[in-house]
Amino acid sequence: MSRTRFLNFLSRLDAAQGGQGAAMTYDVERLSRLLGRRRDGIATVDGSSPTRLPGMAIWRTIELGDEMTIEDLRVELIAAGCAIGDRAAQALDNPALSVATARATVELVRLTVGALGFAASEASYQRVCETAARVGLARCLPEVALRLRLTYRDQPIGEFLRIAMEPIETRNRGPTAFIVGNGGAHLLLLGCDAGPSVLLAPTTRLVFMRPQRGVDL
Repeated sequence: MSRTRFLNFLSRLDAAQGGQGAAMTYDVERLSRLLGRRRDGIATVDGSSPTRLPGMAIWRTIELGDEMTIEDLRVELIAAGCAIGDRAAQALDNPALSVATARATVELVRLTVGALGFAASEASYQRVCETAARVGLARCLPEVALRLRLTYRDQPIGEFLRIAMEPIETRNRGPTAFIVGNGGAHLLLLGCDAGPSVLLAPTTRLVFMRPQRGVDL
C-alpha cells in the first residue's frame, strides 16, 4: 500500500469512529513523517535513511595494481606539483598503508552527504558510511586518494572532496582520511579527522567506490 493510500485509510477510519479530534490528526501527521518523505529524489524511512539512490552514476575510474608503492605515488605527487598537507604526510608515513596487488579498475561515485538523505542536518562520519553501504557503495582504498589527486588535474578551484575510507592512524593527529582539493595556488592532498563521531555537513562532498570483485577492501 502506498503512503498516500494508507494515510487516506487512516482518515476514513477516523471519520468512521466519529473523529478523535486533534489527537488523531497528530497521529496521522506523525505517521506521515515516519512512513517517509522524498528529499532530493531519495525515498527515506525516517527522514535520514535512503532506501534507494537514483542517479548514482559512475563519476570517474581509477586504475590500480601497476606495482607502484605508496612512496612511489608520493614522489609522483611532488613531481606533479601537488602540495601534501602535514596530516596527509603523516598518514602516508604509516607503514601499514598498502596498495592493491592485482590490476583492477575502480569505479568512483561523487555525492554530497545531503544526497545520502541527511539534507536537514549534520550526520556522523560513521552513519554516513553505513548509509552509503546500504545503497551499494563502499569505502575507498587509501591509494585511491593519491591516484585521484594525480589524475584529477582539472579539479575546479574551491572544490574539496573527502575520500570515504577506513581511517589511517597517524603519529599524533588521530585517525585520518584524505581530502583531494584545489585551493587555487596548488592541487592539494590533505588530511582530515576521520573519527566515527566526526560530524559532516549536508554540503560535504564525498567520494565512494563501487565494490569490485578481486579488489581487497
